[in-house]
Amino acid sequence: MLKKNFKTVFFKTEYYISKSYLVLNTISSTINYAIMQNKLILILKSKYYGNTTKGKIENLQKELNYPIINIDQFKRYNFIEILKNKNLKKLNKINKKKLIYEKNITDIQQVMNYLKK
Repeated sequence: MLKKNFKTVFFKTEYYISKSYLVLNTISSTINYAIMQNKLILILKSKYYGNTTKGKIENLQKELNYPIINIDQFKRYNFIEILKNKNLKKLNKINKKKLIYEKNITDIQQVMNYLKK
């Protein structure tokens, strides 16, 4: 049933995030694309995820502080109120600063400079 209604696309994540209003994420590094593009972000969790995934989601939430939506209790959320929350945009600004350490220096050069210290 789902396969009939959805199209699977590979290697276009950044493009589709750029076209989106909201990004739903679990533990993927693609959250960085959403942060850099100032998209609203919600982190999804479920009781069906394994312990490793649950632990990574907890760490991600502690580090980035985005709202977590438990998809097992989906109907209880007021998504309009969550999305109106102006703190979501503030979070992106804070988290974007964490991603960009030194402007105009490549990421590989930043790592090399860090390791030299």
